Amino acid sequence: MKSVRQLTDFVVPVSDLKMMDYAFLVWYMEENAGLTYKEARVILRDFRGESVSDLAELFESTTQAIHNFDRRGMKKLIDAGILLPQET
Repeated sequence: MKSVRQLTDFVVPVSDLKMMDYAFLVWYMEENAGLTYKEARVILRDFRGESVSDLAELFESTTQAIHNFDRRGMKKLIDAGILLPQET
């Protein structure tokens, strides 16, 4: 007789779930809003606790370039209807 698997057999550590969420969000922004990997990574920098200078070092670019990725990524998310524009 086959045993029934319990839900506890499929427990995933919280740290793995966070990375799965992150990977899904990067993919979603690339596929649905046309962001590049770098733009998505910059938009999600707070998710992983990365600073602008961390990303500038990682991408071998300037902090101004990181701010430009952020600005372009946010514009693409607004244009795709994923984010609402903020009134100033």
